[in-house]
Amino acid sequence: MKTTNKPQNIANEDWKYLIIFDACRYDRFQSHYKKYFNGVLEERVSPGRDTFEWLTQTWKEKYEDIRYISTVPFCNSKNKIKGHKIEFSAAEHFKKVYDLWDWGWNNKKGTILPQTVNSVARKEILKYPEHRFVIHYIQPHAPYLTFKDSELLKIFSNKKNEKGKKSISDKFKNPNLTDIYRWFLTKIRIIISDEKIWKIKKNLGVNASTRMEKDWRKVGSEGIKKFYDENLLVVMRHAKELISHLPPGKVIISADHGEFLGEEERWGHNRNYPPAKELVHVPWLEVER
Repeated sequence: MKTTNKPQNIANEDWKYLIIFDACRYDRFQSHYKKYFNGVLEERVSPGRDTFEWLTQTWKEKYEDIRYISTVPFCNSKNKIKGHKIEFSAAEHFKKVYDLWDWGWNNKKGTILPQTVNSVARKEILKYPEHRFVIHYIQPHAPYLTFKDSELLKIFSNKKNEKGKKSISDKFKNPNLTDIYRWFLTKIRIIISDEKIWKIKKNLGVNASTRMEKDWRKVGSEGIKKFYDENLLVVMRHAKELISHLPPGKVIISADHGEFLGEEERWGHNRNYPPAKELVHVPWLEVER
């Protein structure tokens, strides 16, 4: 196992299948990966503290040989995503983007299930053996699949657009009051930790406003850590199953960014945070098949 802190540098690496675990910390991956995979593990530094920053800093050219199976709306074939004076149009960078975030949504779990990713990946890889594939799972990012009682914050829906209501794509193109509120919370979180804000709100009787805050109120810090690890084990198991069916080619498992799990009383990830180790140190595993 190598622990060098060199840049992730995905675009210049040799791989046929790039598997991305969303919000996967290096240390948590290191603790569990041998249960499912063999191979050489390195500690790499991601250029992003969230998915959008990672996308814009990683994929800067046009990659005619790459097809991207996407569970995140920041990487979609429909719209150009803008933020912090930066924009990213996935359709301008990849041969094809599969919008699982749009039509593959599971309303019961409030996310895209890893088995949905596997089903699409196996089918499309067989159809286009000449191309490289990025296979982006949303796990171990919340919501936690083994957390039965989680009050899921369903920001997106795969239901067809109803008259007078915005589609999923529109929600990512046009800001509204909710976006402004989230922006305000983001700025406050730079100064005051998540837990301090959550404790103040709870003491004042203010309802939790995010999925993570709701889960924290229900199960506490140790509970979230437990469910994060369980989410990681779930996606590892499904990735192992997918890899067993892949045609020959180098498989790399990495992540777009990491995740705070209580360090500095912070939770989740945010591109406005300093690039702390928990946010940017990610796994780089060359899978031995």
